[in-house]
Amino acid sequence: TFTTATSIAPINVSTGFNASGQRITTNNTADANWSVYPLASEPSESTFAPPATGTPQALLTVGPGDAGWYSGWTANGPNSDWVNINPNSTTGNTYGLYYTTFNISGPSVPTNLCLVGSMGIDDNGLLAINGTAIMGNLNLYGGGGYYGGYQSLYPLNIPVTSYLVTGANTLALGWGSTDNSDEAFRLQAVIETCGASFTGGLSLT
Repeated sequence: TFTTATSIAPINVSTGFNASGQRITTNNTADANWSVYPLASEPSESTFAPPATGTPQALLTVGPGDAGWYSGWTANGPNSDWVNINPNSTTGNTYGLYYTTFNISGPSVPTNLCLVGSMGIDDNGLLAINGTAIMGNLNLYGGGGYYGGYQSLYPLNIPVTSYLVTGANTLALGWGSTDNSDEAFRLQAVIETCGASFTGGLSLT
């Protein structure tokens, strides 16, 4: 006999997926879930809410062969891609609020939920849910704060239940300092019951 905890189906918040839920394999392709509000300059690291005016646009996948791709980044796939505003430019890719939305159904938010997976960002920044930071600033690529060199994504396992509400929720990226050269963001993560792995499942042998 065995017992499982109350759970929800994992909510995929990774970058680089199309509307059918398949990972995008072509550069310069619109991400169906992650959008950006373009801004005139780099937003504050504490800017997590979409502006009152402006029109969001889809973030685009960036990969080898694009002018905005840096060869030191870990390769795209198999579970996420790098995205930015303009894969064919090395400037201005931090000039906007990157965000995605997702829904929590039910009369209340399930207990014991975590953001599980990994992320990469060049140069640095942090994640927020519904306007509240859920982590500190991470300098993952550039500026000397590398995590395992350029070839690794930073592991995430963050309790998030207290930041969530029933209905629509917003997960946003707050940019830190940047040199506006080869800038991109990558998230490979799901929201699910804490203790579960990003790619795992329950098996009984």
